[in-house]
Amino acid sequence: MAESRTTITDGVGSAFAFRGRDRSCVAALAAVALAAIGVQVWLGGPSTTWHHADGAYVDPSYVDLSRPLPVERLPAVQAGFRLDVNRAEWPEWTLLPRIGETLARRIIATRDRVGRFETHDDLLDVSGIGPKTLAQMRPYLLPITPADRSGKRAKLRSPAKH
Repeated sequence: MAESRTTITDGVGSAFAFRGRDRSCVAALAAVALAAIGVQVWLGGPSTTWHHADGAYVDPSYVDLSRPLPVERLPAVQAGFRLDVNRAEWPEWTLLPRIGETLARRIIATRDRVGRFETHDDLLDVSGIGPKTLAQMRPYLLPITPADRSGKRAKLRSPAKH
């Protein structure tokens, strides 16, 4: 009986010939290797052991992967940003809480029309700023010094508001 021959070329011109017995031997070796790997996994061999970076053994049955791992969190940091109400332009105003571009532009327009703010309470003259918004802004506002007060501010508020 004639043996069958399979020829595989590597593209360069050399040929590898596998006879029937060779193919059977390679297949048997592959089957034995796969069986050995399967037995090792089933018995809990080295492929299921875990080690920390320091080399300590970790039993995988104690690791709960259903919960997120704890992560160290740094405490929140408050920015040291403070705003000069008489010099800041609208982009700086938008960095404050509850102040968008429209309200920031309104603050600048009021300051340009009426004059410098003499107190932080003068911001109440701006449409859209009430006591709550002003209270949230105050921690970010620099104090207004007497040198900043020019006395040329036009009064917008009616006497009933005082």
